[in-house]
Amino acid sequence: MGMYEPRHEEEAFYIRAVARAQRVSQNHVADELLAFVINRITLEREYVEDGYRDIFCQIHEKNSASKKLFQRAGFESIGLHEESGLETWAIHLGDDRIELVDEDVVDAAIVDDGEG
Repeated sequence: MGMYEPRHEEEAFYIRAVARAQRVSQNHVADELLAFVINRITLEREYVEDGYRDIFCQIHEKNSASKKLFQRAGFESIGLHEESGLETWAIHLGDDRIELVDEDVVDAAIVDDGEG
């Protein structure tokens, strides 16, 4: 599962959660899920066109597995909130990582119901 939301005040996206079952922890499912979430964010046309290019999240300072996951995806730690123990991690999506799709182009599938 992956959850994110646009944060208007920062003009950025915030990843709220990336979760997977413990039984698949060695299969790099979390890497694939995080890549999917990042890709999905790049398709948020209305926000991307308005300049939203940063994604951030918060990870507890003792959660080394999550920190490694986000680091593999290109995120960097940009600060620690001492009181809560939460580190803020962020990545900037350059234009080379974002491909805007023309929303006027729609692939239409023709369905043959056999009743011709």
